[in-house]
Amino acid sequence: MKVESRIIAVALGLFGCGGLYDVESGEHCRQAGYSIAARIQACTQDDDRANQAYERFSDRYTCSGDPSSDASYGCAIDLNAVTCEEVAQWGDDLDRFIAETPSCHTVLGGWSGGGLPNAAGCTPLAAALAPKVATCGQSSTNLPELVSSVQKALETTGCVSGPTDDCMKELEALACSASTAPADPLSWAGLAPACDALRVKP
Repeated sequence: MKVESRIIAVALGLFGCGGLYDVESGEHCRQAGYSIAARIQACTQDDDRANQAYERFSDRYTCSGDPSSDASYGCAIDLNAVTCEEVAQWGDDLDRFIAETPSCHTVLGGWSGGGLPNAAGCTPLAAALAPKVATCGQSSTNLPELVSSVQKALETTGCVSGPTDDCMKELEALACSASTAPADPLSWAGLAPACDALRVKP
């Protein structure tokens, strides 16, 4: 069975009847998985890839929340709005789909961060950002202290992962700028799109 037809059938049953029936346990989380698979299928035209993504989703993640509450379906709805540009960037990284969708953080567990923004992933990203911040005028010259300060700033939202090669290249190419507050590491991440993409957006 193709993912596209399966999602259409489930969505019609879920949203077309006004909630006047018993919803199966975990239905809101299954809908989230269907949404990811549907976007992959729509953007890649690859049914096998979409079905494999859903199978990995159903095997990996835990579910919480009330399936009879409309609010529990915000995750699925938001995932269904993911653009093809985002699908191309995130590939088959299911953790990335979830991390970039805050409405999923309270209903899905088992992803990188355990259902919460991944603070641990901010440590290597902070270590990459701190030298640039120091070079461009941050008052603190104690690099370990600066890394800790940058990490705390990043942890206000969380990090998907540590720095990628593209992130490091962009940081190296950045010149000190008057438009960037040296004490605000998030402004430096914002100037390096490959680094900013590693943060969990609020």
